[in-house]
Amino acid sequence: MTDPSTRDRCGRGLRLFEYGQLALDRLNLFEVSVPILAGLRDRVRDLVQLGVPVGAEVLFLDRFEAQNLDPRFHGPAWRVAHSSSSGRAIAAFNPELARAIFDAGLIRRTRYTVVDPRRLTGILAEVRRRGYAATDEELEEGISSVAAPVRLGERAVAAVSVVGPSHRLHRDGIASIAAHAQDAARRIGEALAAG
Repeated sequence: MTDPSTRDRCGRGLRLFEYGQLALDRLNLFEVSVPILAGLRDRVRDLVQLGVPVGAEVLFLDRFEAQNLDPRFHGPAWRVAHSSSSGRAIAAFNPELARAIFDAGLIRRTRYTVVDPRRLTGILAEVRRRGYAATDEELEEGISSVAAPVRLGERAVAAVSVVGPSHRLHRDGIASIAAHAQDAARRIGEALAAG
């Protein structure tokens, strides 16, 4: 019979191996995305981010800042997934993140944040239909974002987002910005799939 302390050490070792593998996978994601995200930033001239799901949140592995960046964008690199375009872009194609979001509860960040689960379910269905997510002042008033999922097969593993002042994103055209983000996300997914 195996000693319980040996089983505990094996369990911890397996978890550490899994975390290490996750880190390696994300390092590969980071490496292939850098030139693509820099090019996207140069095209849209706003903050560009690469986010991955962690629990019910999104961790931004990299952020490419535009020269015209508003000081408010220098915040933490974590975001609640349900009110960010990155979180929605991933959750629409990643059932684990979607489940984690609903299990964690929908917290209001601004007066525009969607906190009704049925409404968010409909939004995720719309994201699946059109291939990108957009939020309008749901994390911070005056700030909007657009994100496209980075997919391996049918599953989203990350998202590429463009963040900027609401007036400028709407002036430049959400659909146009989304098309650029989708192209970047597709290219990152293809590079990951190619190994």
